[in-house]
Amino acid sequence: GRDGMLKACDWSSPFSLDSIGGDRPLTLWADGFSVDIVVRVALGEGVLRRTRMVTLLPRYVVTNNMPQPVELCQVMAEGAAPLRLAEFEMQVLKWQDESSHRSVCVRLLPDEAKGHEDWHWQWSGAVSAETVGYSPLKVRAKRRREGGDLV
Repeated sequence: GRDGMLKACDWSSPFSLDSIGGDRPLTLWADGFSVDIVVRVALGEGVLRRTRMVTLLPRYVVTNNMPQPVELCQVMAEGAAPLRLAEFEMQVLKWQDESSHRSVCVRLLPDEAKGHEDWHWQWSGAVSAETVGYSPLKVRAKRRREGGDLV
């Protein structure tokens, strides 16, 4: 789960072990979220040549390669808790609202160690999870005045 605790998912839909090669996308459901995975079936090599090797991989992995913590949130997912990523952290992307788009938005978190606690970062535009590669995003911040108002 989002708090670091593991939660059991429901069973996936069935898939065949007879078909070798290719990736099969599956969605696993749990209470409050779903996660997309990929199943790959291949023949083993050497002494395992008669063995079918089944590999499960997460379909979406998010990596924060910045020296500042960030939050991600599923677009149009009402009441969804943001996913927090520390500096240089990597996590599997989970969907909190199945009826919503498979898109996320990002915002930076204030880095108090660098004296940025008075900055308020806004959410970026949406990025589709289907987009492969790098997607440039513009994130904006407003500075908090002494009275608490944003500039």
